[in-house]
Amino acid sequence: MTYSSNRKAQVSCTAKEFYNFITDIRNFGRFIPDSMKQGWASASDSCTFIVTGVGSINLTIAKKEPFVKVIFNGEALSRIKFTIDTSISGESRDNCEVVLLLNAEMDPLTGSVVGPGIEKLLDVLVDEIGKFSGWRDI
Repeated sequence: MTYSSNRKAQVSCTAKEFYNFITDIRNFGRFIPDSMKQGWASASDSCTFIVTGVGSINLTIAKKEPFVKVIFNGEALSRIKFTIDTSISGESRDNCEVVLLLNAEMDPLTGSVVGPGIEKLLDVLVDEIGKFSGWRDI
């Protein structure tokens, strides 16, 4: 079963600032509230954490296209492979648009169990990205 979901955020920084921020995966943790994650450990290109309702997640940067796209490869519960395709657009000096597209391969039973948790995580990521204001503070 292929699971796919996407969300869009308006971000208060340039496409270049967002790209530079998100390509250091240590910053990814800023978009996941502490109440949703446990055991956060990260390096500049990978992280591991536990999401309530989803389980253990490993995330790495798979591909980078300067200022327009970052693709993250992930693994959840040691058997669900997924990608988060982060598309960045906008030429404004003050904002850009970010679309997160999550694709996962999983069996139907697993999808019915973790699907709601994945949807919630994606919603939270987009909300937090849209609210974040420290793009220039790194």
